[in-house]
Amino acid sequence: MKPPAQTQEGRAVTFLLATTLLWGVSFPLIRALSLSWQQLSPHASSWFLSSVVVVFRFLLGGVVLAALSPKSLLGITRSEWTQGIGLGVLCGVGIPWQADGLSYTHASVSAFISQGYCVWLPLYVCLSRRRLPSLDLLLSMALVLSGIYLLSGAELGSLRMGRGEIETVVASLFCTAQILWLERPRFRENRSTTITILMFAVTGLIVAPVALVSSGARRPGVSSSGCRASSR
Repeated sequence: MKPPAQTQEGRAVTFLLATTLLWGVSFPLIRALSLSWQQLSPHASSWFLSSVVVVFRFLLGGVVLAALSPKSLLGITRSEWTQGIGLGVLCGVGIPWQADGLSYTHASVSAFISQGYCVWLPLYVCLSRRRLPSLDLLLSMALVLSGIYLLSGAELGSLRMGRGEIETVVASLFCTAQILWLERPRFRENRSTTITILMFAVTGLIVAPVALVSSGARRPGVSSSGCRASSR
């Protein structure tokens, strides 16, 4: 019989792999949803689409998780409130950029750029410690980026810095901040399910006003009749 620590570690690895799989699948799914939405409602703002998707994803996820683990909402500590709200704010501000960026770039490119935290995190550590990146670190970063590039299916010809790519870079910076906030030692004793529910709820509540504000906006270059305006 395996010790409890090893069993817990094995479960963590399994959940992490499952999460990574779902995370990867979400890129082509959201991209496909964006293209379908554009065909059904070509005049609608891309911000409206991206924010509505985020609101439903996170609020529904929070409700489902709370229903599966209602005890997680009992006795929420101040530290858990702080961590959960912090994660929700960073996610709520960052993820709409990524979702909107998917309307203007390929899913493979978005998936590749979204992993920018693999670069931002070690650079932040070097800057915070006032040290230059070591050769080993630079080589590791290059290998990680190469692997992500190959796995994402991105192509050199599709890598450019347009609106979609820039928005995805912004999202990756907020994701970096999320990881740094998550790993703070002061939150070590917090319950993961509790802070996840709080994060989901805060994210949905933050993005909901964006959906309301952008509901009446129109996609640039599209007239009120739903046809693109002439470039002349």
